[in-house]
Amino acid sequence: MLQTLLQCSLLVAALAETPSALGGCKLGAPAKMTIAQDSRFVAGDAAAPVVLSLYACARSEYCSKLVPALYYEVVNGRLKGKVRLYFRPFFPEKQQDAALCGRALVAAASQGMLWPYLLHVYYHRDDFEQCKLHIWAKLQGLDRGAFDLAWDAPETLELLAATRREAVANQVEAIPTAFVNGRKVLCEPTRESLTELLEAEYQRLQVP
Repeated sequence: MLQTLLQCSLLVAALAETPSALGGCKLGAPAKMTIAQDSRFVAGDAAAPVVLSLYACARSEYCSKLVPALYYEVVNGRLKGKVRLYFRPFFPEKQQDAALCGRALVAAASQGMLWPYLLHVYYHRDDFEQCKLHIWAKLQGLDRGAFDLAWDAPETLELLAATRREAVANQVEAIPTAFVNGRKVLCEPTRESLTELLEAEYQRLQVP
C-alpha cells in the first residue's frame, strides 16, 4: 500500500511539474537504425497503434518529471489504448551513478518490474546511493538474489551497450529524446507537446 501511494504521489507531482509547451512539434526522418521494442520495457496497451520510444536516463531531473507523466498518460490518461511507451535506457557515458541505475533498470526489467522500480527510483532521485538500488529492489518485491545476478550479468551490460549503439546511430544527442513510430520528434519533449503530437498521430492512423 505504501509503495502504491508513493507511486501515485510521483505521478501527481510529475503531472504538475512537467514543463508544458504547445505546438511546434513535428516528426523528422525515420530512424537510421531500427529501435528495439523490448516487451520488458513497455507500458500501455500492447495493441496500441502508436509507438513512443523514449531515450531517457534514470538520474536526469528532467526525465524524472517527464517519464512518469507520460507513463500516466499511456496507462490511465489521454493516450490509453492509443500509445505504447518503450523506455530506452540512455545516459552520459561518464556519469557513474546513471550507469549504475541503467544496470539496475535492466535487472528489474528481467523480472518484469521495470516500471514500478523506475518510478520508485525517480521518486527518490534526491536520495540516491548505490547500495539503495539493491534495497529498493527488495522493497518493490523483486527477488533480491535474481536482481543481484542480473546486475552483474554480461547480458545486462550488452543490452545497455546495444541501446547506446542504437541511440548513437539514431543521432540521439540529449536526453530525453523521443521517436514516434520510428521518426524523431523535432521539438522540446514535454508532456503536453508529446501528448498532442501522439494524439494527432493516432488520429492520422485512423483515417482509411
